[in-house]
Amino acid sequence: MSTDCYEKIKTGKNVNEQIRLLKKQANELIAVQMASASDIISHHKSITESVKDIKEGIAGIKSAFRWRIADVIWQIEQKRTVLQEVLVKIDTRLTSEAQELRKRGNRAFANGLIDDAELDYLQAETKNRNDFSVYISLGIIYMFKKGDREKAFSYFEKAIRYARPESNYYTSYALLHQALIQFDYGKIEEAEMLSSEAVDLSPDFAEAYYQNAQYNAQLKRAGKSIVQLEKAILIDKFYCLRVENDLLFDPIREHVNQLLMKLRDQERQNALNLLDNITHEHNKFSSTISYLQLERPELFSVLCPNVKQVEEDLNDLKNRINNEGYFDLMDIQKISFTEIKEKREDLQTRFRQKIAIVKKEVSSLEKSIENTVKNYERKQNVLWGGDTWGPIGGGSGLISFIAPAILALIFCEGWYKLWLLVFLIPFVSQIVSLYFSWKRNVSMTLRHLPRSFRVDFLVDHRGFRVD
Repeated sequence: MSTDCYEKIKTGKNVNEQIRLLKKQANELIAVQMASASDIISHHKSITESVKDIKEGIAGIKSAFRWRIADVIWQIEQKRTVLQEVLVKIDTRLTSEAQELRKRGNRAFANGLIDDAELDYLQAETKNRNDFSVYISLGIIYMFKKGDREKAFSYFEKAIRYARPESNYYTSYALLHQALIQFDYGKIEEAEMLSSEAVDLSPDFAEAYYQNAQYNAQLKRAGKSIVQLEKAILIDKFYCLRVENDLLFDPIREHVNQLLMKLRDQERQNALNLLDNITHEHNKFSSTISYLQLERPELFSVLCPNVKQVEEDLNDLKNRINNEGYFDLMDIQKISFTEIKEKREDLQTRFRQKIAIVKKEVSSLEKSIENTVKNYERKQNVLWGGDTWGPIGGGSGLISFIAPAILALIFCEGWYKLWLLVFLIPFVSQIVSLYFSWKRNVSMTLRHLPRSFRVDFLVDHRGFRVD
């Protein structure tokens, strides 16, 4: 499967059918590679995602790209919006005849009429030399259909010259084809330089990074090769599978394995950090549930099994993280953590519902509490005096008035005596009476507050969080 995975892929009229078939074959290739992947990459030998963007050409197929389908990929590239937008600008400088010749060449190319396509493209070149897409088409015809690498190289050179002011991506595209030709000639240094330029022009072009890494591996430049390979893998993780089966990396295979282990360990640490954060938040939530369960067991005890289940899931996840491969760890973060998050969100929703019940009970008791307080106040007014000078209030009032009055009569004379008796002593007497009345009211009211109010108070003022 790995050697003939694209045997059914041919140029044709129906680009959508090509895309469908190419996607199917690319995913089969990845599945085969996954089955033989090392434990560094995956213990489970399964994938949860696949190639999705075939319609984006090389940029979309990424790690599943192979040179044997370069002609089909170019046909797909011709339909891309990014190329059409560039060609619209070029067409303003082209004659209608040149545009028509290019379109005729594209149709002949799609139908497998390679000689007719070559003739149309060559005529289009004579009408206008600025259309780099025509040069790429001719380069692919000579390279992959007619086996004339020298002609192919010269046309890719023209494509680079005229694409450079228009599109970095298609300049890089042509550079990679030139690099392959140089590699076929055994000129690995030249191939590395061309692919390195492609990387510089298009820093998000995964295949450019990978091919440059291949050439550096052949030159035994392990440092640069590993740097470029890592960038390709970070754009598309499936380059891990490709590099494991790529003989061009054999000269630096030990370094490749070290890179894969490093990526796995980094992903493991990311997963552990995320797990620690979730566990910390869940432990705070769990302690809140435990505390409130003591106050209102009929409400909060039902949540305890769910809290326990999340704890068990977190513990199981920790054991898995310590033993999984690179792909598995990425899946854990995308899938397992998402499932736990959903469980916690459901648990917290139920918790808020229970709290809402308590708050509703407290709200309904507020009027009762208010009436209780008023009742105590009324009784205290009777007892301590109020409008009728009750026995305790009257007594304290008389004592607070009579005692200072007697002292004033004995020890003070003149205006001081009159001032104390008329102004100061009545004022002090009233303050003393009010103080004793307030103190008794507060103590009796707090003793009779409903217990449900305490749960609400704890939730609102003890700093419990549920999110």
